Amino acid sequence: MALVHAWWIAAPLLLAVILAATLPRIGVSMVSLLREMFPIIIACLAMASAVLAVQHYTPIGSPFFQLAWNDLIGAVVYCATFWFGDRALVLETWAMLRRRHEAATVS
Repeated sequence: MALVHAWWIAAPLLLAVILAATLPRIGVSMVSLLREMFPIIIACLAMASAVLAVQHYTPIGSPFFQLAWNDLIGAVVYCATFWFGDRALVLETWAMLRRRHEAATVS
C-alpha cells in the first residue's frame, strides 16, 4: 500500500515537472491548456457523477454486469456531454476520421 501512497504524491509532481518543462518550449500557457481541456473536464465530471448516481440507485449483484452497466452509462453520458456541449468539435473529429479512412481505402 505504501507504493500506492507514494504515487499519490509522485504522479502529480511528475506531471507538474513535465508541464513546467514542456509548455514554455511549445509556446503554450497553463491557462490556454486548461481552457482547451475545459470541455473534457466537464464531460469527465458529468460521466463520474452519472456513474456514481447509477451505482447508488441501481445496485447490481454481479460485478461483471455492474461493470458493463457502469461502462454503458459512462460512455453515453460522456458522448452526450460532447454532443450537446460542443457539437462542432464532435463533427470536426468525425470528419477528420472519415477523411483518414477514405485516404486509407484509396491507397
